[in-house]
Amino acid sequence: MTGEMYQIDPVTGEEPDGTIWPLHAAVAKAVGGKVMPFDQYQGPYVAVGQAKLWIELDKPSCPACGRYYDSSSVRVWREDTDTLSDPFYPYREGAEAYAAEAAVLLMAESGGCRKVARK
Repeated sequence: MTGEMYQIDPVTGEEPDGTIWPLHAAVAKAVGGKVMPFDQYQGPYVAVGQAKLWIELDKPSCPACGRYYDSSSVRVWREDTDTLSDPFYPYREGAEAYAAEAAVLLMAESGGCRKVARK
């Protein structure tokens, strides 16, 4: 098993098995993008034109089940410019709104984002 994700609803972020990716759906709606399948371990991404936005964990959680624990913070990462949002907690009230706002800032390449030094 390779972990590939074959289908996902581009608007709701729902997989055929019923798994829903609400942060990804909120980001897609905010920036006019589409939720796209990637794999079961990393999750989907949001395509906005040529840009890809990812919801990535600050620290390991449960990648095999595709779920985040309350103690893990996440960030929105824009792949083509290698910029990150500030961290936030995905199960706190307002997480979808924060993810959407972070994505809008990343797409505008304005405040609230910082260049990442990746090794």
